[in-house]
Amino acid sequence: MQRKNQRILIASLLVACSVFIVYYGKNFFQSVVYGEDSFLTGTNVAGIELDGKSYTEARSLIESSLQKWQNEQQITLLYEGKEEKVSSDVFRIDLDKTMEQLIIEQPTSLDIHIQVGHAMLRRHVTEIADRTLQEHLDITSLNEAIIQRARKLQSGKYVIDLNDYVRVEAGKEQVVSTSSLEVPKRFRDVVSHWVDEFGDIRLEKNETFSFLQGPMAKGDMYSDEEWSFISTTLFQVVMPTNFYIQERHIGRTLPSYTTLGSEAKVVTNKLDFAFGHNNKATYRVVSTYEQGRLTMDVIGVPFIYTYKTLLANKVTYEPQVESIVAPHLSEGKRRVKQQGRDGISGVVMRQKVSPSGVVGEEVLFEDFYPPTKTVMEVGMSEPKQVETNNENEKIKEVTEDSLYREESEEREEKQEKQGEIQSNQQGK
Repeated sequence: MQRKNQRILIASLLVACSVFIVYYGKNFFQSVVYGEDSFLTGTNVAGIELDGKSYTEARSLIESSLQKWQNEQQITLLYEGKEEKVSSDVFRIDLDKTMEQLIIEQPTSLDIHIQVGHAMLRRHVTEIADRTLQEHLDITSLNEAIIQRARKLQSGKYVIDLNDYVRVEAGKEQVVSTSSLEVPKRFRDVVSHWVDEFGDIRLEKNETFSFLQGPMAKGDMYSDEEWSFISTTLFQVVMPTNFYIQERHIGRTLPSYTTLGSEAKVVTNKLDFAFGHNNKATYRVVSTYEQGRLTMDVIGVPFIYTYKTLLANKVTYEPQVESIVAPHLSEGKRRVKQQGRDGISGVVMRQKVSPSGVVGEEVLFEDFYPPTKTVMEVGMSEPKQVETNNENEKIKEVTEDSLYREESEEREEKQEKQGEIQSNQQGK
């Protein structure tokens, strides 16, 4: 019986010790280790200075700083112009573990122990990204990027582009877009030069290729028309990709070697064609000149979407006709002196397609080539010309008679006035 009571007593003591450790262990441990001592000079947690602070003061200061950061943090996810703010509910903050490490290791600098809930983060991602992007997103790396920002309690707006976290499979490079144009004879020299000098263009993320700052800046003696043939081919190969077009122009007349919506005109020191991309991987634009054709390929990791170029709202404008009288043509005869040209316009669009269908469209350009008028010569009959001449003669005669009468009346008035003046002078 006595032994049984001893067992009960021991069990009770163990339970009491466990309760004591659970409820008072942290404060007891802190008081034993630190007593009433304060933190050393230079000690900080996530940039929060703890110089001279006791354990209780330090914990309170960190808690208030955490609350302020949670209210003010602006970590934002970005994808193709759409933004989604990461809510504070995503973060799992372990302040106890932070303080425990601070006491045991006594580091001078320490980050907050914070984790990010994957499920909550994925919900934020789904607000701006479709299923295709979600399937290719490296959620672990995205999670870590957010944690690194949060651990230091960095405030201010911080934008995370989801394009930076699309998984890239090394060794999977291939042709993702191609364009080819037959080279007119007058452009053969510039095409050969282009292939030799710029046949393999490498583009890193956020790097822009500019015609004016690249090939046209070297002072090579090629005309704007020749360079425009190259830039047009280049424009056509980057359109069915996710590359951005920073600058692009067209002329007043659609060149014979291309179609509506496909021209990219350049003019020395004035009009540029420039483009780039925001992809994580490096891409190349490779040019070849074979069998009279200039071919360009964009080579790199395949995009997670397919991109297509569309031409919408195509409209044709008939030229106006301007008639001019031609004395050398007889009445009723008509002859085209200058043949006009139809005007044309259309909307250039880019379509983004996933395996499940079209997921987006954007208008890139609205091209318009104005019509040029047709000039028509029209003949007139002789009688009408004679009649017109007779009428002009009559008008001329009437005008001369009127002028003669007016001059005679003016002379008579002057003579009368002079006579009156002379009479008055004689009377005086």
